[in-house]
Amino acid sequence: MRDNDRLKLSAEPDGFGFFYGWAERDGERVRVDVLPPAHLWRGDIELEGQGKPDLKAWVIFVDGEELARVERREDVAAVLLEGPARWRGLIARVRGLLGDGR
Repeated sequence: MRDNDRLKLSAEPDGFGFFYGWAERDGERVRVDVLPPAHLWRGDIELEGQGKPDLKAWVIFVDGEELARVERREDVAAVLLEGPARWRGLIARVRGLLGDGR
């Protein structure tokens, strides 16, 4: 992880069972939601489409789009902060959809 990478997730899941927060790389910030595996899920309501917990994996969403599935909670930060090359592409795509010309 680089010095300017940051990740902030809630200590407890919300009513839908997601841990939520944000990740930042080089000043680019995105919303992050992490759905724990079924045996750890404690939500009140399952959301259509992205609200069903996986049997084994932690499901990582960035700005509402599934980014990755990992088997260990410890790997969530690595995927978000050191992870896939598509990170920058995802930020650019989200900005394009929102009409943000930065």
